[in-house]
Amino acid sequence: MTTGGRPLPEPFPPSEVRVNHPKGPDPTTAVQGLADVAGVAGVAGAAGVAGAAGVAGVAGVAGVVCRPHDHVQQDVRIRRTASRLSAMTADEVDAYLAGLDEPKRGTLEALRHSIRAVVPDAEECISYGMPAFRVDGKVVAGFAAFKNHLAYLPHSGEVLAGLGDRLEGYERTSGSLHFPIDQPLPGDLVRSLVEAKLGLLGL
Repeated sequence: MTTGGRPLPEPFPPSEVRVNHPKGPDPTTAVQGLADVAGVAGVAGAAGVAGAAGVAGVAGVAGVVCRPHDHVQQDVRIRRTASRLSAMTADEVDAYLAGLDEPKRGTLEALRHSIRAVVPDAEECISYGMPAFRVDGKVVAGFAAFKNHLAYLPHSGEVLAGLGDRLEGYERTSGSLHFPIDQPLPGDLVRSLVEAKLGLLGL
């Protein structure tokens, strides 16, 4: 073959064509390897995402399913704790009374029973160092022993003022009704005192 009178070099036969590559892996193999790696990574990534989503989904469902059960368990724990605290504070009231001499102890025990007859579900506690009774977390009545008298404590400045003539014959302040160490308050008067405080609290 000639061009402009000059012969052109003969092309290599197809069987003799060579491509020189730098030493290293076959590019085709390398590309395939990369594809394989990418494929595995993709599958693993997809599986990871799916797994995470699955775990999250299961956790979410489990949370929804278990939440009411958890609340029940929490309520049980709260009731048990409240029961223990109630027993502990009632023991403290027992200890307060046990530290008194007669007839003070017996007179205040009688008052304690009269109060409980009005609010049987009240929690006994110690408030300001003196026995008291709480309803829905609010103190509704209390009592204390002093050197020469005992006292009913309504924990309010309005209760005693509201009973007026019912308290005639008793010494009192705005928040303390005094009575002798050997004469318990009448049960009907205790009921009126407690109910007056419950009314003020809207209980």
